Amino acid sequence: MKVFCMHCGHPIDLGRGYDNYQGPLRCAVCKRLMTVRITVGELRAMEIEPVTVPSALSHPPPTIAATPPPATSAVTPTQTTVKRHERQLQSRPPNTTFETS
Repeated sequence: MKVFCMHCGHPIDLGRGYDNYQGPLRCAVCKRLMTVRITVGELRAMEIEPVTVPSALSHPPPTIAATPPPATSAVTPTQTTVKRHERQLQSRPPNTTFETS
């Protein structure tokens, strides 16, 4: 049995396996889905399924501001540790010595 796509007109050869069939049928060319009802090798009903647009495609994706890459410096971890200790030493009060007589 041969039916024609309702959207693009492409012939669809169903063969003898579809002599008694009711259900979906997809066109191999335009990929549109149709619902058919075939009884005793004769096409009784055929309708094209409406195209639905998924909600993800109907709205543009949100724009995401690009974050700049982290700043890199030529300071090695040991240099950073030394600088941190120097700052800690500078923030301490000077050592005071007490002399007893």
